[in-house]
Amino acid sequence: MEAFRTVEWVANHDEAHGQMLVRGASLGGMIDCACAAVAEQYPYERSCAHLRVIRVGWWVAAPCNCSRTMAVSNHPSWHYRPARRNDDEVWYGAEMRVELRHGG
Repeated sequence: MEAFRTVEWVANHDEAHGQMLVRGASLGGMIDCACAAVAEQYPYERSCAHLRVIRVGWWVAAPCNCSRTMAVSNHPSWHYRPARRNDDEVWYGAEMRVELRHGG
């Protein structure tokens, strides 16, 4: 399985709709990482990004078992799944959604 970054944009994953998953030890640290990633991804001068925390907890990456009709170039070979603290290969993180509001 491929290596995972601190911030993973998961817009093409079946369980996500424009969200990101952020690894970290604390929610504050994860929010800081998410804000930096949003600023890099959307460097518009007149936009303001709002983060909404959807779920904080334990996560695991599982191989994709989607039907072959989903096999397109941007479909991942793995998906994130909520996990329990004592599961194998888990990590702590937060699922967040970004909402961009443009100033006028």
